[in-house]
Amino acid sequence: MENYKYHIFSPYRVCPLGAHVDHQHGLVTGFAFDMGVDLWFNPTEDGSVRLSSLTFEGSVEFNVTKPTQMKEGNWGDYARGAKYALKKIPTLRLSALPR
Repeated sequence: MENYKYHIFSPYRVCPLGAHVDHQHGLVTGFAFDMGVDLWFNPTEDGSVRLSSLTFEGSVEFNVTKPTQMKEGNWGDYARGAKYALKKIPTLRLSALPR
């Protein structure tokens, strides 16, 4: 993936019981393993996002500076949902990534 400036690897996590504290008030230790999601990307000046996947069909396009679209019923809904959640953080800016 030599054409990309940044790479993020997010490992899959296993969280027993689906939570971090069990019903008996004891701590539950989640763990990660060596499989996960790789994201290779280049930032854009205008906030445009174009995603493609080696696993899922089609590509996804949206802009982080414009309102989030309605659900489209494809894998891009997850990326648009992350954008929606991150936009709620007051300090998130397009220039947040180092150049």
